[in-house]
Amino acid sequence: MINTDKKSVKSNGIGPNQTRLFNNRIKWMTVKDTAKYLGRTENAIRLLIHRGVLTSYKLGRRTYLKISEIDEQLTTSNLLKGGC
Repeated sequence: MINTDKKSVKSNGIGPNQTRLFNNRIKWMTVKDTAKYLGRTENAIRLLIHRGVLTSYKLGRRTYLKISEIDEQLTTSNLLKGGC
């Protein structure tokens, strides 16, 4: 999960306008964290994003996914059952 405290935001070079998206109470994961969470590879997660199965959000060069959307997708689809 990402850290949005002022010190880490400043050291990452992310401006205050860009962090508004992350300042709410939504929990976020990177592609790497999502892959571990789902037991898939990072490339499999990127493919699911490309196919529109998972929704992602870009902040700079990084891609993030909402944990709530991942969990919702798990309950409404066969995300873990088949291949990507």
